Amino acid sequence: MHRTCPSDCGPRGASPSSPAPTTTLRRPTPIYEYICDDCGNDFELLVLGSDAAACPACASEALSKQLSLPKVKSAKTRGKAMRAAKKRDAKQGETQMRERIEYESNHD
Repeated sequence: MHRTCPSDCGPRGASPSSPAPTTTLRRPTPIYEYICDDCGNDFELLVLGSDAAACPACASEALSKQLSLPKVKSAKTRGKAMRAAKKRDAKQGETQMRERIEYESNHD
């Protein structure tokens, strides 16, 4: 839908008949939780537009949508997430170091 406005309301050089600039609103992307009625698989799925949801394990479309709980962010949950991330990163670093030492010892 185009709006009409006086020639002095648009940006310089724009003709009065050109459409008004639009702004794009960012909305959160919905991720739904499902349980497959056929195989019992519990999973999350991003469903866009008119796409039909299907179980990734058995491809069945007989699904039950589950009630999703909102995430709560607080200083305590943020701290817990940071500790878990540091622990995960330290473990990955140790694994990478072991692989590097093994590679170097076998390729001299």
